Amino acid sequence: MVKDIIEQSATGGMMGTFYQSLSSNPYFSAGFGLVGVGTAMALVRSGWRAGLHVMRRRLLLTMEISSKDASYNWVLPYLLQINKRNPKVSSSLSTNVATAENLGKNLNGEEPKPATDFMADTKLNHLSLLTRFVKHANGSTSVFWDFAPSIGSHLIKFNNRYILVNRQRDQTVVDMTTGQPFETVTLTTLALKGDSSMKLFESLLKESRELARVKEEGKTVIYTSWGTEWRPFGQPRRRRSISSVLLADGLGDSILQDFKKFMQSGQWYMNRGIPYRRGYLLYGPPGCGKSSYIQALAGEVGYDICILSLSDRGLTDDRLSYILSVAPPRCVILLEDVDAAFTSGREAVDAKNGGFSTHITFSGLLNVLDGVASSEERIIFMTTNHLEKLDPALIRPGRIDVKQYIGYATRHQMEGMFNRFFPDCSDTASATFVERVIYGGNKRNLGDLEAKEEDESKYLESLKISMAQLQAFFLLHQNSSPREAIDSIEEYLFSSDNMKDTKKDDPMATTASLLSKVLELKNPNDVVDYMKNNKPPKNI
Repeated sequence: MVKDIIEQSATGGMMGTFYQSLSSNPYFSAGFGLVGVGTAMALVRSGWRAGLHVMRRRLLLTMEISSKDASYNWVLPYLLQINKRNPKVSSSLSTNVATAENLGKNLNGEEPKPATDFMADTKLNHLSLLTRFVKHANGSTSVFWDFAPSIGSHLIKFNNRYILVNRQRDQTVVDMTTGQPFETVTLTTLALKGDSSMKLFESLLKESRELARVKEEGKTVIYTSWGTEWRPFGQPRRRRSISSVLLADGLGDSILQDFKKFMQSGQWYMNRGIPYRRGYLLYGPPGCGKSSYIQALAGEVGYDICILSLSDRGLTDDRLSYILSVAPPRCVILLEDVDAAFTSGREAVDAKNGGFSTHITFSGLLNVLDGVASSEERIIFMTTNHLEKLDPALIRPGRIDVKQYIGYATRHQMEGMFNRFFPDCSDTASATFVERVIYGGNKRNLGDLEAKEEDESKYLESLKISMAQLQAFFLLHQNSSPREAIDSIEEYLFSSDNMKDTKKDDPMATTASLLSKVLELKNPNDVVDYMKNNKPPKNI
């Protein structure tokens, strides 16, 4: 072809002779032939690539899920579930779920299959393994294996459609909070006419979420903050019954009803332009049921719990604002022992003075609770053992809407605890149990004796008997008879060993402890700061 062109373009004379000589030269002809062949092959290859790209864009549907996405932990275990050899299990959640990802029992209420049976059920030959230990109430430990498709490509079948699964891991990008490398899972299938292909992925996501939900059904998920996100802390916990936490008569029901009323008032808040958020503060002595009630309340209304620690060294004002704005839905945010973070003077408590160091400011905390940066549709619970240490600005209305004191055990709580451990006993036995507690305190001249005759509840409060103490007593006597428990309660509560916590509140002992601490401090400024936060009792 090149030779013909040269001959046609050649003219007579010297130029014609020159072109004729070139065209007759075999080396010259071979060079132009190779160039022509190479050019043609390059054009074909480029056209093939362009055609493949167009075909891939038009005929294939791809979905990428990164490890930072919440669906990642749902989809990965589910890819094994839909790839069983038994076709009846491929696309129905009502059948047996044999993955070890399920805790305790599967959907049919059966025990999880051993690892050998599970390996025989899956077509995938390349798996990733995560070993998990579950402790039981009797002290024994069970071992479970969670499987997922390993790094690489896998072919699965879902709803009579083949899906290519490609799991990739980037070793150069690591999550600084967990040390885990960044991963992606890419699902690819043929794109059919209409939206059936998109519905295929939607169906897979819904069923994977349903599988995860079934695993968490009847349980409370505890979240903790990791960097700038919330992650589940351990395995979901069995929901605690609201009736298992005994508070003063009517106290638990009043908080629960207020919580439910707020949950149903979203439109009411919106119509009136009021920020849709609510804050609760439970204060009182330790061991009286504040944290236990919050856990039971969350389980009663089907909420999860996000625990936020103000002592986190990486927690700043900006991160605090962001982490509260991205809290999971249907969660209560719990801030325990807020008095340990800031003093009434709005200064962060130093770790050496009995608190913990924090990198957030008091104004930053106020802004995220009720400021421009605060989020809506949020419920916050705070707990403290020392209400007097909290700054009034922190617990004013708008930031804290409900303040509730949860004190020491009352007659109602003592009788309820006794009847729970000895359900076959009469009310007379539980009343006798409380009378024995009162008699023991009176015999040892403990508590507010002047209030004993006028107000029994005040006298019991002055005895400073927590529900944690009573529960420990009944656990110690779980195999005893009711009469043995009644006869033993006086010695248990008012013996010298069990009265150590009460002696801590003794004015002389408190002052002696303060003086001892002051003598240990060498810097005068440290002494001044310490005495500001730890004043001696006024009755000394």
